[in-house]
Amino acid sequence: MNVPIQESLANELTAFWKDVFGGSDLSRDELLGSEYRYNAVRIYINRSDDDLAGTCTLTVSNKIPSLGGLGGVATKHRFRRLGIATR
Repeated sequence: MNVPIQESLANELTAFWKDVFGGSDLSRDELLGSEYRYNAVRIYINRSDDDLAGTCTLTVSNKIPSLGGLGGVATKHRFRRLGIATR
């Protein structure tokens, strides 16, 4: 899914990344679209039923599309070693 996202999902992702990393590469405001005109952000999410199991983000500069980066590569502890990144 592309940023901007719904506020409820932004809150869920922020809490998820805080639990996994202690913080986040993307702020809640960025998830809601504050940087939209500068960067394109795509969020990949894996769920097990309704539980958020893993994430990965891809950020690409709008001005220099060959410049980008991966971030938010995270798996909730109980889903590790189950191959969710392959789905």
